[in-house]
Amino acid sequence: MSSAPRWPSLSAAASGSGDYELDHPATAQLLTAVTAHAPVVLLPEGCADGDCEHYPPGYDAGGGAPFQCPYPEASAACTACSLQLGGWAGGYEGKFRAECITPPPCAPLQQIAAHAAEALDIAAAECVRLNAHDWGAGPC
Repeated sequence: MSSAPRWPSLSAAASGSGDYELDHPATAQLLTAVTAHAPVVLLPEGCADGDCEHYPPGYDAGGGAPFQCPYPEASAACTACSLQLGGWAGGYEGKFRAECITPPPCAPLQQIAAHAAEALDIAAAECVRLNAHDWGAGPC
């Protein structure tokens, strides 16, 4: 049995140690997973349709002046961890179920970020070690 980790960590990839480099397919898969957990903005339906009443004081809604809602009731959700309504919901398909919204940062994103921070610390320490005698020797 191989002693190499089955799943690469960002720290191993960034430090160049271990069996995984940044261009390794397993590392690319990990980074692709991060994008699945990218948060999206959730707007109340009235705000999204322009039918809300979040006008500033003194604004004349009938005056024809353009108005952009500041979305004071907007929130965010992780698309991978939150539940969206399916085709059975008709015109509501794709809308997030209010009781199943996971706010960012979700647990998977927090875990990946922790590994990324560790990777940066390792890479920075390696740069300092390599350049301890000659600061012009490396790209760091």
